[in-house]
Amino acid sequence: MKKYPILIIAVGGIFCISGCSPHHVKYTSFVKNEIEPTTRATVVNGTFEEAKALFEKSSLPHYSPREKYELRNRGLSKLTQQLGGEDYILIGEVYGNGNARATLETLKAAFCKRAAKEGGDVVMVFRTGIEKRPFVYTTPGYATTNVNGSAYRSGNYAYGNATGYTTYHPGQTYTGTLYFPYGNGLVFKYVPGAGERRRVIAKLDDVSFARVIHVFETFNDKSLTLKQAFERIDQVINRRIPETDKP
Repeated sequence: MKKYPILIIAVGGIFCISGCSPHHVKYTSFVKNEIEPTTRATVVNGTFEEAKALFEKSSLPHYSPREKYELRNRGLSKLTQQLGGEDYILIGEVYGNGNARATLETLKAAFCKRAAKEGGDVVMVFRTGIEKRPFVYTTPGYATTNVNGSAYRSGNYAYGNATGYTTYHPGQTYTGTLYFPYGNGLVFKYVPGAGERRRVIAKLDDVSFARVIHVFETFNDKSLTLKQAFERIDQVINRRIPETDKP
């Protein structure tokens, strides 16, 4: 691909001016609890279609709470199998794009940086692409004027003559194609014992299961850390149920 380093800085609206970030990354959190940032996140490639279908199916109103839980667990299992371990929870989605200076690899690195800031350990990139944009850019033309002359003095008078000419330099036109990467990734948090916890919840009796589902609302409580939210869940599983958590 032919490079146009000067144009990448010069063309407004399409390219980034020198000094700005080559990536535009956003994050959507699936849990509201406070999560301590991690030092780094790792990127893997994966697929989301099967899990997405199960997650969407679980939102249908005719399913019971237990059936919805089972569908979501199956969806999560489709994802964690690709990670090679079951002790992960899904905490958010990271997505964005890059400018003409970015590549898919630098975009993935930007995803990992944002995921670590949000407390994630792994980013599963499930969608990537390159947007191609043709461009035409013409530099401004300019003119130069040169003057040549001579003069001499006679007594109290000065005499002379001069001639001048102007040269017009037309602008140059450049054409080409620029490449802009984009993508989406799911962010996972490693939580030892998470897989076993999901199996235990699935086997609870109806009363205990209903209480666990009620306590799941703690994942939307911004005043709790993620660790505290899991402690609430474990209290219900172990039948040490605070009065405030009873449905």
